[in-house]
Amino acid sequence: MSTKLVICTTKTDHILYFHNCLKEEHNISQKETLKVMFNQLVPHLSLQDSEEKLFNKISEWLKNLFRSSFELIKKHLTNNILACCDLIKPIIEELCFIMDCFACYIEKLFTNQKEVYIRHVSSLCTVTLFIVFSSYAHCKRSVEIYGRFLGTMNESLNLLFNKTGDLLTKLNILLHNILVQSSSDLHFVLSILDGLKQIGEIVFDIDIRMMASVWRLYLKIAIEQEDLIKQVLEIGPTIEVLITQLLNRLDKLQHIKTNDEVTFFKLVRMCGFLLKVIVLLCDKYGSHLGTCQKNLCSLILFMYKISPPSLTAVSSTQNLNHEVNQQLTIGLEPLIEKLIQDYNFLCLVLEEYPSADSSGFERCLLLLSILEKLPKLKKREFDEWMSKISGDKPSSILSAIFNILQPCHVELTLPVYLSVETFLGKGRPAVTLYEYIYTKLCRFIACLPARHFYYLEKVLITNLLSPNFWNRQMAMDVWSFLGRYCSPNLCFHHCCILSSVVSFLCTSTSEVAAHVECLWNRLIHFLSNDHLDQFLKSNSKLITSEIRISRISPACLIYPVKTLYEKSLSTLSVFIKSPSDVGEVDLLSSFRIAYKILQADRVHLTNDDMEKVTSLTRIIASLHKPRHLNSLLKITNSAVMEQFLLLTGELIHSFTIDEISHMLNSLDIVNKSLNSTTRMYASKCLKNLKKVENAPLIANQTLELISKLFTMLLQDSHWIVLDSALRAFTSFAHESVLTMVISKTTTNNVLVQERVTAYLNQIPWKCETDVISFLKREKITMSKDNNRSCQNVFEA
Repeated sequence: MSTKLVICTTKTDHILYFHNCLKEEHNISQKETLKVMFNQLVPHLSLQDSEEKLFNKISEWLKNLFRSSFELIKKHLTNNILACCDLIKPIIEELCFIMDCFACYIEKLFTNQKEVYIRHVSSLCTVTLFIVFSSYAHCKRSVEIYGRFLGTMNESLNLLFNKTGDLLTKLNILLHNILVQSSSDLHFVLSILDGLKQIGEIVFDIDIRMMASVWRLYLKIAIEQEDLIKQVLEIGPTIEVLITQLLNRLDKLQHIKTNDEVTFFKLVRMCGFLLKVIVLLCDKYGSHLGTCQKNLCSLILFMYKISPPSLTAVSSTQNLNHEVNQQLTIGLEPLIEKLIQDYNFLCLVLEEYPSADSSGFERCLLLLSILEKLPKLKKREFDEWMSKISGDKPSSILSAIFNILQPCHVELTLPVYLSVETFLGKGRPAVTLYEYIYTKLCRFIACLPARHFYYLEKVLITNLLSPNFWNRQMAMDVWSFLGRYCSPNLCFHHCCILSSVVSFLCTSTSEVAAHVECLWNRLIHFLSNDHLDQFLKSNSKLITSEIRISRISPACLIYPVKTLYEKSLSTLSVFIKSPSDVGEVDLLSSFRIAYKILQADRVHLTNDDMEKVTSLTRIIASLHKPRHLNSLLKITNSAVMEQFLLLTGELIHSFTIDEISHMLNSLDIVNKSLNSTTRMYASKCLKNLKKVENAPLIANQTLELISKLFTMLLQDSHWIVLDSALRAFTSFAHESVLTMVISKTTTNNVLVQERVTAYLNQIPWKCETDVISFLKREKITMSKDNNRSCQNVFEA
């Protein structure tokens, strides 16, 4: 039985009376007491030391009240649930009423307080966190608790959830302008942050809005009290919780239907919010992350994995892809920028490599993002990324990027397209992954301090001699960029080094030798005249060796080429008469010398030279006849056939109709029998058919063969061949008068239509405006769907 409550008239009477009523020995209803207390006592209270005990007592009773109420609900549920619902509803409604009163109490008491001491709010904050946690926990388990009778309790549970949210927002008022004065105050703030973290874990699956409110409040406290709690706050566990929640949302994002755009946008933006919280915490507490760097690294890789242009990205429309890019991919940049200052993160990135059964594409994007940000780091941090020592094995960001090329071979081959920044306010064109990596590496090298050139050169020479094609190709292209823009002395030094390597590999027919030789030929173009003279004098063998001279550009040669040219013609003539009398090396040298001379400025060629070009044309055309072609196909060194096709492309404009027919038949054989590089050169030959002088006289049967060859190349599975074929076909379509070839190549061939459409969609800047106009005039016949897609590109 409860004692009748007495209505007091003064502030002192209120305090004394309610203090006595809340003592355990009084048999007075807690709920009745609290109701009256909130209505009568609140207007008279202030934050005075004399009232602290009453605040503590109120908090204690509230905590006991909610604990006992939820235990009572649990006790009722052991009986018949349906019968107990009528008993439980009043309990929940009464708790909601008390929460509402308590929220008003906090608002009236603490709003506009300029200074709030921890001792005034500690008990109230603690009980608020307890009430919020208990209520949300009950709501989260409501399906499990009420089962099929959940519908009966929906109204009461919704009320409980809403009132709990209102009370949580009042916690911000309690913590506004708090003063931390002692170590005990500091520990209290840490306990509040821990409580918010626990609530954030519970409310995550209940309501997005409330989850955001919890983490905003957490951030507010963590940032406002940063100077005091930075040294003692364990930020790692909080970031772990956020990572878990973000990964959960990202996993849901992968399985959502693309036509449900509302849910998709909501999920993406929530993921973006969680990512921003992580970024802010890492920014403020970057040096106190503990052991969470590994999970942060895994999170970054996973986000790259599900974001375009990854092959495993969430399948969605262009609109949704843009949203994913804005919220997630771009949002990763500030996180990476902060993490690269941490040595533990550096070790994770440089020492761990993707397993053989997984793609390295995500790690490649991470490494390139890091590379872009390194110039902004302090000298010590920059040096660590360039020359980190791990046991006996040195590693660096550059070696890590080259090491990741092989695991990315799928994305490099398909290829995958990415946007790259351009200068002078131009657009962001899409480029292949290979071009993207190359661009990033060149930008980095352009601002690389001289003290790190030792590591750069070591990485380049190691990868130039690598058995992996992509490593050799990238090393060659990057080294060419370096040779073009470095100092003349450094370029000369590099040429001397490569000269030694070429001499060592001179008898080799391996692809490694081909890449080294190609790089050497490129760098010689960049030598100054003085350095070129010095180079030729110090390498006397280059003067007498046809192979060596053939690798130097005609523009740089200081010796007459007439003798070499005549000897090349003589060698090729001998090969036509008796193939066994000419060695592979001599034949390859003859092709190369002839090709180099043809590429020189023809204005300086004399009439006698032009006659020799005509003779060369007839010889090369003869080599396409079946008997001579069989002799070429028997040669094991593929470089011979490749150089032969290059030379054919230079001379094809002067071929007769019959010679073109023989050439096309030989290309048909070559496409079926040789490697991808040779097929790439074959596509270049087809492209140059646009220059044929007697094109209108070509027979329909020959035109069909041209169409057949283009179709084969456009259906090739190798990216190098396909890319070359697409470039060749669009160029041919623009300039050639053979419109029948274009129509026959694309009509009724869905794969070719799709590939040409994709090429125009993804890399339209590679087609000149007049090329697009030409294609638009229906010289390419597309199916309806693909034609519509192309039409969008043309109109854009």
